[in-house]
Amino acid sequence: MKKTFDFGKIALRGGRRINRVTVDVELREDVCENGPEFSVRASVWNTRGTDITMGGQCLEELQKYLYRDETFRKILRLWKANHLNTMHAGTFEQEKAVAEHFAKTGKRYDYAEACEALKKRGLYEVPDAAGGTYKYGHAWLYWPISESDLAEIRELLKEDA
Repeated sequence: MKKTFDFGKIALRGGRRINRVTVDVELREDVCENGPEFSVRASVWNTRGTDITMGGQCLEELQKYLYRDETFRKILRLWKANHLNTMHAGTFEQEKAVAEHFAKTGKRYDYAEACEALKKRGLYEVPDAAGGTYKYGHAWLYWPISESDLAEIRELLKEDA
């Protein structure tokens, strides 16, 4: 299921509202044996609508323009919680520790540094569901979408919603 939301025009640069904002929301139920995959992509279009001037994972930057729009706020929350839930480099505990490390240091994410930080905390290798061990970044892990978020995503993607 996929749907494009049109949030009208914003003034991305300058004072005139000339840049249309669209957001593509997709829930793919058949790509992963573990469950559905959720993705979101934003596009801010040039004046003529022929090319994007900003796009991809820029929802946080768009928040200052669209903060009053309830649908945008809902998509933003779901994006933060679930975007590309089939592509996590670590377990929840590993990724939380990595996020804390980079928030504390103020540095940008670096894989080698993330691995070192996890090793210092004893979280680089952790038990996996099959009884073995999982090393951070050695596979893409699936994080399930909560039932309430899944219901909210499906409601958003309804044709008449």
